[in-house]
Amino acid sequence: MEREKKIISGPLLEVDFFPVWADGRRMPTREPKSKASRAAQKKYNDTQMRKKAIRDINANFDNSDIFMCPTYEQSKAPQSYDDALADVDNYFRRIKRRRAAELK
Repeated sequence: MEREKKIISGPLLEVDFFPVWADGRRMPTREPKSKASRAAQKKYNDTQMRKKAIRDINANFDNSDIFMCPTYEQSKAPQSYDDALADVDNYFRRIKRRRAAELK
């Protein structure tokens, strides 16, 4: 017996089918792991991780979003990581002040 699971993330609809017991009870639990995962399980976990990332991206972004890559002139670049973080914080603070409702 199979169960259907629908996931809607943004404009994307994804449908998964997975096995369940015929009488509707849950899959049995098992003891904690004692061995490493099989290659097939690792591949499945990787696939699920990628699907989750794609769903998150589709649910949070669309074609009306703004994408930009700000850079520094070589002579004005921050000298340390902390200086760069302060610049980013100040930049986002200024943007929020002007367009808080449109930011995600």
